[in-house]
Amino acid sequence: MILHQKLNPKQITYFRIFIILLFSSLPLLINLPYRVNIFLTWEGAYRMYMGQIPFKDFGMPLGFGFWLIPAIFFKIFGPYMHTLIIAQAFLNVLSLLAISAIFKMLKMSEAKVFLSILVMCLTFVLINFWPWYNHTVFIFEIFAIYFVIRYTTTKDSFWQLIVAAFFTCLSIFTKQDGGGLALIIVSVIILYFSIINKRIDTPLIFFGSFIVWLLLFIVPFLQYDFSYWFNYGQSPHYSRINIFILLGDIFGESIWEKFFLFASLAVIFFRFNSVKEFINNQTEVIFALLTVGLLFQALIIQTTSFSPVTVNYYFTTFGIAYLLHSLPERYNFSQVGLFLFFCLFIFIWRSENYWKYGSGAVKKILPKSWSELPEDAVAKGNWMSESEDTVKVEPTIWQLSKYKSLKHIKLPKKTIEGLEEVEKMSSFKKEGMKVLNMSNLTFLAYEWNYELESGPNYPLWYHKDVALFDREIDMLCKKVANREYDLIIFEDMPTVDSFFPYAVRDCLEENYEMELKFPAPTGYGTDHVEIYTLK
Repeated sequence: MILHQKLNPKQITYFRIFIILLFSSLPLLINLPYRVNIFLTWEGAYRMYMGQIPFKDFGMPLGFGFWLIPAIFFKIFGPYMHTLIIAQAFLNVLSLLAISAIFKMLKMSEAKVFLSILVMCLTFVLINFWPWYNHTVFIFEIFAIYFVIRYTTTKDSFWQLIVAAFFTCLSIFTKQDGGGLALIIVSVIILYFSIINKRIDTPLIFFGSFIVWLLLFIVPFLQYDFSYWFNYGQSPHYSRINIFILLGDIFGESIWEKFFLFASLAVIFFRFNSVKEFINNQTEVIFALLTVGLLFQALIIQTTSFSPVTVNYYFTTFGIAYLLHSLPERYNFSQVGLFLFFCLFIFIWRSENYWKYGSGAVKKILPKSWSELPEDAVAKGNWMSESEDTVKVEPTIWQLSKYKSLKHIKLPKKTIEGLEEVEKMSSFKKEGMKVLNMSNLTFLAYEWNYELESGPNYPLWYHKDVALFDREIDMLCKKVANREYDLIIFEDMPTVDSFFPYAVRDCLEENYEMELKFPAPTGYGTDHVEIYTLK
């Protein structure tokens, strides 16, 4: 019977590569709605694509690591939003291949590697198809871990430690919290390896290389006010680590993180007869250190990197992988029946993401299964009362626009109409127009061909107390008072605390007037774009 037959490792490898390519490339095949905050990814990459240098031509509280791949892809494919999707697909493929290789080096069978990667595709890759620094830092961390584990398992060459140090440093200069935790995890694995093998050269090479890379990442930019912009908790920045909030996230939520953490610790306790037996099993200790380290990391960064909420969803993959790895050898996951059962189990267990995207198609295929409830029925979905005072928000209609930089990317219909109205304004000019753009519409720099302001005091984006402070607000208000701008775009996001600085908008009253207002590209009914011109 076919269910009792066994798949050979090569067949499972082909299946794994197929799902890696499938899940990574799916977003490339469809038109996507504009994503909130993606303006930041686009503008940082666009500035570097145009030849601007971080900290010299624009300041930011992060390092420049996040924008490297998008900027390179802009050079190849052009400065378009869809290029960002291509760049993320590339990163997703590389990260999945790296995770696969890590699991194989830690002696997981091909079938268990496949099941773990399937979890990763359903829980992390499927929803992270736009590049964002809170995701990219994890990918660079994975590359660092890959080279460290390759060194500890193959003892191939010390160059792997140098490369691992580079990616560890790059992860810090992508996002400080995730990068710092990556350094801790990698350091613990290296120190364990050096102690168990009596290899003093291993930590010396790694930490020596790390210091050299760190100096190369920092020293060239110190002349450009780097110490002001880069956030390490100094004024005017503030530390994002609040112990009470962290404990609230851990004890008030984090059900799956805590489950996998304690399940992993229980597995270690029950599998080994003594601490010495465990400590001397190098592969098992490294796998355990990696898993427990990433689970602790997931608990922490849900507080320090809270947007989006999916930022730490990779923990499920490593928790599942370690539990699968720890199962007795008598369970042969390459047996067709068992293999298919676990694939089906994973698809049903982690169905939330593909159901969110695919439920609309099911409605069209099976319309009768979506019958409307009677008006007097009380059920989930229609139990809330709608009084005369209830504010009904008009649904957002998403559609493609004429803008080249938004090919395959949809905007709200009313946003498109608003932009077209701006282009008809008498004050609008295609050449030489000076624009202050405090909105999600950064792609207009390419479409309207205006020059982006630059300089060491100029912020990359306008999130108050995150990416600009009183110094920058005063600078912008002086420019406004001097009537330096022909057009000012301001996005009012009332549900987000001072995302775009209202202090600058208050400075407009004397010299500028609002000529137009229309819904923002976020698709939220509360957000609006305001267009100001000189009085």
